[in-house]
Amino acid sequence: MFALNVSACASGLGAVFGVLVLILFLPVFVPVLLSFGPAETFWIGTFGLVTLALAISANVAKGLVVVGMGLMFSAVG
Repeated sequence: MFALNVSACASGLGAVFGVLVLILFLPVFVPVLLSFGPAETFWIGTFGLVTLALAISANVAKGLVVVGMGLMFSAVG
């Protein structure tokens, strides 16, 4: 029971710390984020999907198929 309490406390404190750091560095990040156009957004998304496909399994083709199926399912509706 003690380990669960310590884990929950550390998780909560980590979340609060992360939000505070994000708020403090937001003025630094805003000019960079606003300079992104459609091309940069596309490539960041593509990089994220390829990274996800590589992290899913040792078989890259299988990972790409799973990511592609996820994209198809998310496009419904």
